[in-house]
Amino acid sequence: DLLLRTLIAAEPSVAAAGRQVGTAGGRASCFELLGFDVLIDECLKPWLLEVNLSPSLGADTPLDLKVKSCLLADLLTLVALAPHDRAAARAKERTLRAAAIERLSRGELPISPHIS
Repeated sequence: DLLLRTLIAAEPSVAAAGRQVGTAGGRASCFELLGFDVLIDECLKPWLLEVNLSPSLGADTPLDLKVKSCLLADLLTLVALAPHDRAAARAKERTLRAAAIERLSRGELPISPHIS
């Protein structure tokens, strides 16, 4: 409840910042990781101490590394970021280059893959 209320209170500012950044291809092109510092008292009542924009992801202990590694894995899953397949990207680049060389050998003009 504490985090939800905080996010609702901050929504206008977050939305305005998002509009300034804009979108790419009709989709949101950015996200922000927020760090909530919460103190829990002896009655188990949570108290919000602060909200950090772009909190530190440095890991000083094995527990810190475990927690932050899981956090990042969950974050990247939520934003649907696919892992980069370097071998597949290189294979695609080789295929594109071979096709361009073939077109040139037939006397055709080169076609840039960046022009749609």
